[in-house]
Amino acid sequence: MKKYIYFLGIIFIASACKKEKLPEQQDFNSPEFFVKCSVDGVPVSIEAGKNDNYMFASSKVNPDSVRVYCAEIKQKNCSNACGYSLKFEINDYKLSIYPSSIDTALRSGFYQINDSVLTPLYYRGTFFTSSSSSITPSLNWLVNNGQPKQGNNITYTFLKNTTPTISLSKADVLCSQTHSNQFKIGNDFNFNISAYRDTTILKRNFTFSAFPNVNSTGYTYFWEFGDGSRSQLTNPTHAYAQPGLYRVKLTLVNSLGISEVGYYQIDATNPTICDGNYFANFVGVPNKKAFSAVNVVLVDNEGKEYSTKNSNQTINAGVEISSVEEYKATGGGQKTKKLKIRFNCNVFDGSKTISIQNGEAVIALGY
Repeated sequence: MKKYIYFLGIIFIASACKKEKLPEQQDFNSPEFFVKCSVDGVPVSIEAGKNDNYMFASSKVNPDSVRVYCAEIKQKNCSNACGYSLKFEINDYKLSIYPSSIDTALRSGFYQINDSVLTPLYYRGTFFTSSSSSITPSLNWLVNNGQPKQGNNITYTFLKNTTPTISLSKADVLCSQTHSNQFKIGNDFNFNISAYRDTTILKRNFTFSAFPNVNSTGYTYFWEFGDGSRSQLTNPTHAYAQPGLYRVKLTLVNSLGISEVGYYQIDATNPTICDGNYFANFVGVPNKKAFSAVNVVLVDNEGKEYSTKNSNQTINAGVEISSVEEYKATGGGQKTKKLKIRFNCNVFDGSKTISIQNGEAVIALGY
């Protein structure tokens, strides 16, 4: 009986000494994390490890089904008059239901502010043949050497700032020809080229024109006709001395010095029997879900919350990420990235706008 009582005593003592599981930590108080900026002209500095400030790293999926990577620096144990705090929320570049790469979502570069007036992140390109042959040809399209598509036209969606190559191979009973062009997606003045041939028998005279997506009189034209001849006229006419296939190149330069290159193939035989050229048109896909955009939230000394959403931004508004590196996991096991950023924006509370300028920070975001 004594042994039995003694055994129960051991069990009781062991149960009483068992510790409760500690709450999972999602924050860092390392002094390497900070935010410095000017708030309506007043210098503001928030540093982790000082005044009980911590860097909180997390992630979530918002109501639009977009994953959001979050970083917030604020006082940890405070409920009133807590001083300034700042939160950065960076949206992923696609819906959360699709596989995503954190190294694509968080990378060095410029990110626009989520102010409900966002430029497109994706562009939809439509490509259609310029052939008017009475013989039905075989038309095969290739996008970046991927799977071929057939038909008189194709539609494809591209990520902004990419440079896809589009190739069209045309074949019929008379001839075959392949033509390709590379496009800068998001460039405002991608253009198409057309050529009109003099119908006089045995002449190989062509008049060239270019049609930029954005009409402007400030362009400079540099034509190369493929036979060593050149021109800087807007709509030049060129005569080919010998029959053959010539690849015409146009370099178009706008008033800012930004250039775009396009090609057109000339079949200078008598009569012309091949035409593998095509036209392209790009339309921005509305960025309604704010893909790859940043929301900045400021809480002032009085506890009022201001956000970049629905605010009017200046021309220099945005967040520039200068470096991204893997950081240690939180106490709860969530992976994090450490970012070095610069930022400028306006934030709004529904009635008042505050300007945040010359911001710089080192932050941690969960993913």
